[in-house]
Amino acid sequence: MTRIAVVIPWYDDQPGLDRVLAGLDGQTVPARDVEIVVADDGSPKPPSLGGRAHAISTAYQEDRGFRAAAARDLGVRRTSAPLLAFLDADTVPEPGYLQTLIESLSEPSPVGIVAVGRRRHADLAGCTAADVTRWLAGDSPAPPELPEPAWLRRAYADSDDLRRCDDRSYRFVISAVLALPRELYERAGGFDAGFVGYGGEDWDLAHRCWLAGADLRHVPTAVAWHDGPDFAGRAEHPDAARDVKDAETLQLAHVLTDPHARGAGLLWRFPHTAVVLRGAPCAGALAATASSILASTILPAADAQLWCPGLPELPDQLEGDPRLHAGHVPREVLRRARLVVELPAPVILTRGWAGIVEAAVDAGAGHPGSSPASWAAYDVATPAGLVRVRPTRWTARGGGPVTSVTAAVALPLDSTISLEARWGGWA
Repeated sequence: MTRIAVVIPWYDDQPGLDRVLAGLDGQTVPARDVEIVVADDGSPKPPSLGGRAHAISTAYQEDRGFRAAAARDLGVRRTSAPLLAFLDADTVPEPGYLQTLIESLSEPSPVGIVAVGRRRHADLAGCTAADVTRWLAGDSPAPPELPEPAWLRRAYADSDDLRRCDDRSYRFVISAVLALPRELYERAGGFDAGFVGYGGEDWDLAHRCWLAGADLRHVPTAVAWHDGPDFAGRAEHPDAARDVKDAETLQLAHVLTDPHARGAGLLWRFPHTAVVLRGAPCAGALAATASSILASTILPAADAQLWCPGLPELPDQLEGDPRLHAGHVPREVLRRARLVVELPAPVILTRGWAGIVEAAVDAGAGHPGSSPASWAAYDVATPAGLVRVRPTRWTARGGGPVTSVTAAVALPLDSTISLEARWGGWA
């Protein structure tokens, strides 16, 4: 059985592809254990693959802009190997590249490992596939080396090659030299085919893998050489580079629930916190509960949306608020939300979201300002009943026993008080 599938997103660059395939020809992993798919992102003519010892094929999608994420996902679906590796079509692997990644993915992990190799930079202009073969075999000099991005090298050094991760370490995963188990890829939802344009899809996938319970790992001995400088060294004008990065940031803000990735005050499709309101509240009770919850100005709780599994549809009067939903929380929301809060019935928050946070902190969940993904799970006993707080990463990894704490953060909704009196301040 093929051990690892290599997916190469590609667009109309035959010399670059020839160099990458030459690097794969020289891998120490037996050819029978490697499957290669060139995922063609709408090139005017198909790639030439040549004669290879590996199983190799192409997958084609129409040209609808730069869609590397969709191409990678298409390539994955054409393979069956239990391990997946992604190489960009301008990134040439050294002979031990795949073997080193395979060994890294075999390390113990409750859910699985997302491994990122070391991307070095060189000027490969004019370098043929034969030149690559001689260079990697040590039979000719290496091409001129270019600087590696200092911020990335520093991040790997400071985190012991991502062994010491936090909730923002997804930013140090790059898809040009990425590998992970297929099971983890599918569990996290794979590359988001909705990404169009340069960059960001690797951070999105790494973020979802992290929330799914994965461990991250930088593998400095898994080296692949990128043709040309890092992005920061490619732009001809600083304003152009800024505009590209700003477009990437805004695209990511739609899907990354990291509060530092989307600022404050804007409404996005995927919330940081998914609130589940049990029961089947009437319009007034739902409005009172929702306004109590969503009026919070404390981040990240302000970035929240509410679902009512007991309602087949929202009351007509509340259909205009895109943060309110009938039915169960969708899987794509759960894959991206950092926190899930379950309310037992319509409630009024007496201490706001800060009360829930403080209750968890007081019980030893962490320190003020720490990320919810590092907390344990909590049942907060309130006069309204148990408010369940579930960080998605904790839940994905199995965690330990749920800790119960008591805090007066929520009261049952008093059905004798009208919505007019409540909102008018007369109650």
